[in-house]
Amino acid sequence: LKKEISGINDALDRMEEVRFSKKVGGSSPEERDIARLTFDEVAKDLEISLEWLQNEVDYNTKIRKEELDAKWTDLEQSRKEERIFSWIAIILYFGITAFLAWRTYRSLAQPIQSLEIAAGNSLDEGKPFILAETGPAEIRSLTRRLRVLVHGLEEQVAQRTHALRAKAHQL
Repeated sequence: LKKEISGINDALDRMEEVRFSKKVGGSSPEERDIARLTFDEVAKDLEISLEWLQNEVDYNTKIRKEELDAKWTDLEQSRKEERIFSWIAIILYFGITAFLAWRTYRSLAQPIQSLEIAAGNSLDEGKPFILAETGPAEIRSLTRRLRVLVHGLEEQVAQRTHALRAKAHQL
């Protein structure tokens, strides 16, 4: 482009020289035609160079747009994957939390409920206190102590009942 622009300047300078020539008769029509032809050739070369440059710009713009579109597609894909992984993490979190809650209930609350039911049946309905020792060590220990306590109460009730019958028989 610099070469063509320089050529245009040179051709314009030549045309001015020919036009404003200080010769007595001025410049000849041949000189003007030659200057004009030179200018036209250089202008055509400049036009070709500008078209080439425009084509290069269009091509590079197209390439960059395609690259940008590809990067945008990759970014969107990454966002989708992140959303999927986030949902998987949330589901796993709640799944693990639910499992731990169920496991805690099963290992702590269920043995305590069984212990409460067995003690209630024994004390309220007079049934024997029968319960397998299950659960953590603390609950097994509590079951043993409650069994001893219930059996002690049953023996105490039996002794007092026997003593009351004996008194009633004496009376």
